[in-house]
Amino acid sequence: MTFRAMTVRATLLVLLLCLPILPQSTGYEFVEGCCINRQAFPRPTEVSTATISSDVLLGALHCAMSSQLVGDGKHIAGYLGTGNELLISYYYGKYMPEQDGPALTIGVYSLDGSRGMLFDVSAEKDEYAVTNIPLLRKSNQRWRVGEINGGIWSYTRLYYLAQEVGARPRQAVSLRTVEAHRVTGCWVMSEKVH
Repeated sequence: MTFRAMTVRATLLVLLLCLPILPQSTGYEFVEGCCINRQAFPRPTEVSTATISSDVLLGALHCAMSSQLVGDGKHIAGYLGTGNELLISYYYGKYMPEQDGPALTIGVYSLDGSRGMLFDVSAEKDEYAVTNIPLLRKSNQRWRVGEINGGIWSYTRLYYLAQEVGARPRQAVSLRTVEAHRVTGCWVMSEKVH
């Protein structure tokens, strides 16, 4: 077996084991990520309050909910118990110095506010890439982040962002509105969706 074939197999194995797949049944058990490195990556004290246009936000949501990994908006709203809408909040900006540039992180929450999903999205013009979709659970006044695609820095950043996004006001967005904002370029976890 060549080195390249071994690398491809190892990458596929890691992706299969680490992809955050939306539960299809009620027997789902929350899996929290491995660790937070507060010493190497301290939580930022100054954070962005930038807003984005509703078109960008809705385009990012549409892209995130266009993958077989998580199902469509109806499936997600059903899982979260929110009927025909999504309860969301978001953060836009460069959150930590290690980031290349600004990114969009969207929290989608259950009706009772105890669980949700976090969509980590890069957006440029009408092109969107969703690189992480961890599940969330609230415990002891803090959001716990599920498994992600990435290393300790990525997990630490999303853990901090879960607290930041979760503390922001939520807004209700209808599924019909999200579905009407189809984008031309969409990648979810490296899978080209449309």
